[in-house]
Amino acid sequence: MLPATPEPTVIPETPEWPPAGWLTKTTTAARLDLSESRVAAMGGKEIQVKVDRNPSTKQVNTLFHEGDVERILWQRKHPEVHKALTKPNYPAPQAALPAPEPEDEPEADDGEPPPSPWPWLTLDQAAKYSKLTKRWLLAFAESPVEGMSGIRVRDMGKHAPGGRWRFHRESLEKA
Repeated sequence: MLPATPEPTVIPETPEWPPAGWLTKTTTAARLDLSESRVAAMGGKEIQVKVDRNPSTKQVNTLFHEGDVERILWQRKHPEVHKALTKPNYPAPQAALPAPEPEDEPEADDGEPPPSPWPWLTLDQAAKYSKLTKRWLLAFAESPVEGMSGIRVRDMGKHAPGGRWRFHRESLEKA
């Protein structure tokens, strides 16, 4: 009787790593002659990025698109073509526009902006518009007064430009 031959061991197939069309951070940095941190900063902006798990080491790795790396290398070799494609070459202006003629009588500028056409006014605008004091309007905004419930107030948040409170123009007219 012949001795039993051992069965051949089957080695499970591991997929190619990194996948076709993708490069690791180290390879990308070497090809572009940049540091790995600079390559990581370019990821998602100039180079397409994919996060994938290496099947043999089980580590999660950031992969960079090979086509984008090749595009960057090509742009480095052909800067004149790249510049022509990205920035239009507008002709230089032939003559400067004539300066506007000054008005006959400049308006008196008291440092205040013109009245707002918007329905919601800031505290300063509401005080000027309604002839009520800022202090009264601010106190009303923080705790409305009985009998003056017709004034509509909005809280815009403490970091809103022009201040926190907005007062409705039409409700100030009626009050």
